[in-house]
Amino acid sequence: MTIQTNALDFETSAQIISFPELETLTGKTPQHRPPLKRSPTLTRAAKWRAARYRRTRDLPRLASGLSSMRGGSPALLARLREIEAECQSALKDGAVHYQPERHVLALAALLAEERASSRATGLEGRC
Repeated sequence: MTIQTNALDFETSAQIISFPELETLTGKTPQHRPPLKRSPTLTRAAKWRAARYRRTRDLPRLASGLSSMRGGSPALLARLREIEAECQSALKDGAVHYQPERHVLALAALLAEERASSRATGLEGRC
C-alpha cells in the first residue's frame, strides 16, 4: 500500500497538537514541549486511540523496554517523541516502510502519557 502526501496540502490543513508546560517536581522552571503539526486525519485517529490506550498492551508494540519506564517520565516521553518523529519523517519522505498503524499508536501513546504526566503534576485542566 502506498500513501502519497502533498506537502502543500499537509501544511495548509495541519492541526496543531500542543502539550502543556509542566513544572518539574522540584519546582524548577517549566519544561517546554513544542507543539506538533499533524494532519487532521492522523490527529483524530490518535485522539480516538489515546482514549483506548492501555500501557501494558501498547508500549511493547512500539519498542522493547518502554513498558518498564515509569509512566509519564521525561525519558519515556522523549523516547515516544523520537518514535513519532521517525514515523512522521517516513510519512513525509514517502518511505516504503511507513506504517500508519505504528504512527497512530506512537502519537496516541504520547498523548496518553502526556495526559498522565499532567494529572500527576496537577495540571490536568490545562491540556
